[in-house]
Amino acid sequence: MNNERNFDAKYLFLFIFLAILIFWMIVFREQISNLHRLSDEVERAKATESALVTTQQYLSTQAVLAQSGEFAEEWARKNEKWIQEGDHRIVIIPAEGTPIAFTPTPKPTAKPPNNFQIWWELFFTQR
Repeated sequence: MNNERNFDAKYLFLFIFLAILIFWMIVFREQISNLHRLSDEVERAKATESALVTTQQYLSTQAVLAQSGEFAEEWARKNEKWIQEGDHRIVIIPAEGTPIAFTPTPKPTAKPPNNFQIWWELFFTQR
């Protein structure tokens, strides 16, 4: 009888030990998956942060350039074709008799009907 109790106690302790071990493995697996998820979030945050730092550096450089007079002058001369006093504007005029190439104006394209018009015609017009 005493031997049976020892045997039952061994199985009981073994069962408790295995239950604790399985519970510990489940918790450990959850912690590992959380670690991977958080590591991925950290990597994404680092990538976003480096992109934002690069953008900030670019914009601060552009702001400094925009405040300089040289940048404004370069923009005015190249983009807007402005001239300063004392500059001589040169305009090329074609020689007499040379044919002037006209660019044809594009013909307006027909506006496609919207979906409402298509459905209206399908259901309510008789053919």
